[in-house]
Amino acid sequence: MSKLATFPDLPPEIIILILDQIVGPHNVISFLQAFPHLASSPALSHRQIHGTDGNDGSILHYIAGQEGDTELLDLLAALLTNPNTDPNFYYYYPFDEEDLEALETSEDGSFMDCPPDPPSSSSTPLTKATYWRNLAAVQVLLTHPSIVPDRPDQLNRWPLPIAVSNGHTAIVSALLTHAAAADPPPCLDLTSPFRLAATHNHVAIMEKLLAYADATPSGLGAAGNKLLTNAAAYGSTDVVELLVRRDDLDLNGEGPGIMSPLAHAASRGNLEVMGMLLQREGTRADANWRDWNGWTPLHWAASEFQYMAMKMLLQRDDVDVNARERGGASALGIAAGTGQVLVVTTLLGCGRGRVDVNARDNEGFTPLLRAAFGNHVEVMEVLLECEKVDVHARSVRGETALAVAAWSGQVVAAALLLGRGDVDVNARDNGGRTVLALAIGGLSAVRETDYYAVEKLLREHGAIK
Repeated sequence: MSKLATFPDLPPEIIILILDQIVGPHNVISFLQAFPHLASSPALSHRQIHGTDGNDGSILHYIAGQEGDTELLDLLAALLTNPNTDPNFYYYYPFDEEDLEALETSEDGSFMDCPPDPPSSSSTPLTKATYWRNLAAVQVLLTHPSIVPDRPDQLNRWPLPIAVSNGHTAIVSALLTHAAAADPPPCLDLTSPFRLAATHNHVAIMEKLLAYADATPSGLGAAGNKLLTNAAAYGSTDVVELLVRRDDLDLNGEGPGIMSPLAHAASRGNLEVMGMLLQREGTRADANWRDWNGWTPLHWAASEFQYMAMKMLLQRDDVDVNARERGGASALGIAAGTGQVLVVTTLLGCGRGRVDVNARDNEGFTPLLRAAFGNHVEVMEVLLECEKVDVHARSVRGETALAVAAWSGQVVAAALLLGRGDVDVNARDNGGRTVLALAIGGLSAVRETDYYAVEKLLREHGAIK
């Protein structure tokens, strides 16, 4: 290679013929470095510039992936002045089964995660430079008047969301500055960049994205409300703090029926985010906002065992501690029905007497009936210690807690209730059936022993059929 460089008078057509015999981007680049004047010469054909290698793509792609090499940057700049150079050259990389498998098994399902490094991933040089955090190459590529900065690759990725996912603020700034200076400016789809900045807590990048969106005719629009939801859902505290300062965002998120930012924060136990949403000056988040299932932030905190979040909500006067979800169950009812004794204890202990221990769901089940049905004896013991608990409460079918325990074959729950001495062992439901009749009628072959034990227990306490 060095011998070629010692022949300055070698005819250009001979040099080009020699170049035609060279295979692989590494070798082509070495040749061009020996004859730098060729990079910008029209004698260098489109095929020679964009000829691809199975591993690295075209020489443009290869240079774009080499961060920190100033000689290669100079070569890239020279190539971009060549009229035969396509700065948006799209190299097609055929994915194999392993690549596709990686796509399907990414941790969070994000298109950003897999494959970890497709050599050129059917992308443009700009996408590759962005992927490898090569700011200098990005800046050089953006100088080309025909560059298309938002052309997607085979995985539907394009430079801006890749830069956001990488947390590379300088590349994000370069891409947005280029877009803002374009005439006419491109209509960038900021959905993915916004989502990634929100979920990864890239607050500096979020500031730049917001500034760009605010400068466009359409502004941020409704996308901002989704941003706040995403940030809260992923615990991106810094981004939440940035967003709640804006007057154009709804702190309740995307709208009726959608899980609110506060509910997301409560489900994660993120007290800092909850505080930002509940204490903002002016309009605050609705502490009782309901999602599609009718769940409030308190329901979510209780279901995820976030005790400190529950306490924060229970201490507020504006929180409806007895709010019912779509099935009519309060947070206490759900906790009782799933046997979460510590959640039940927290709700009753921190609710300042406001939690209704007898709140009924749509089937008329109180927390005690729900606990009895699931044989959650520890929960039942906590509920039975409450002064206001109604041990005689009935479902819409007229079943008492004892009847529910009996027909579901819950021996221990039935024994606990019978041990009180004030439970009517012969209470009849709306159909006139006694507790014993319900127990016999509920006999299951799978749990035959339990039902016989319940029947025996009831008869010992004077039950009649």
